[in-house]
Amino acid sequence: MTAPHRTTPAGRPALMARRLVAALASHRIRVQMYGAMDGRALVSVYPDLVVVCDGQLYQWWTGRESESGRPVMAYGHAASVASTARRVMARREELRRRWPVVASLGEDLSWVA
Repeated sequence: MTAPHRTTPAGRPALMARRLVAALASHRIRVQMYGAMDGRALVSVYPDLVVVCDGQLYQWWTGRESESGRPVMAYGHAASVASTARRVMARREELRRRWPVVASLGEDLSWVA
């Protein structure tokens, strides 16, 4: 079951995304930010790592699936940008170890989109 969509003030998801982008940039991690059709903001960090910002929570796939085959998601609260950034960076490092060829291409992942 998916989480219910939260009603948020206009612009809040984008503000959350910009804060996460800034936190990751302070660690020299370049990302791309997009707006989704439903008002959420997306931060593309690495292949298989997109953070969804809904105005209250950050959400991303952990890379695991439940016993029923559903993706296991990680969450971070909007007020916990630094903590969320650390967790996203840890997931990014897992992916970089798994896909070293992608990591060797550098930080510009504009070709992935």
